[in-house]
Amino acid sequence: VCEALALATVGNIGSVELASSLADIVIHKAFDERRGTPVYVRKRACLTLLSFFKRNKGIYSHEKWVQGFKDLLGNTNYGLVMSACSLISGTIQIMGTQGFESLVTPLIKILSSINAHATDYFYYQTACPWLQIKVLKIL
Repeated sequence: VCEALALATVGNIGSVELASSLADIVIHKAFDERRGTPVYVRKRACLTLLSFFKRNKGIYSHEKWVQGFKDLLGNTNYGLVMSACSLISGTIQIMGTQGFESLVTPLIKILSSINAHATDYFYYQTACPWLQIKVLKIL
């Protein structure tokens, strides 16, 4: 819990210098392939990374980030996927759509299987409407 709170604080009030120096750690937390980082920390790390990226575009590495996006989109925790979609959307707004074509298939897969994994995310009998909107905006 303390780790997620620290990420939220740094993401909200951190300076450009702090964003530069902590970017590698936050990138590792967000794109942790080992899945050793708890989901709530990964969700917060995605949002903190978006904040850092808006402050310092130099932390962006296309190959590393696109692979991280693919890993995040393959997750079945839709809270994490929503945070990932926020990061993807913000990245595309800043960097443009060039080079993100490989994310189309995982995004469509999310839309097609949303009812199967949306056990906790229903609003008026609609599965994950906020996630559906985010995915459609990215597409």
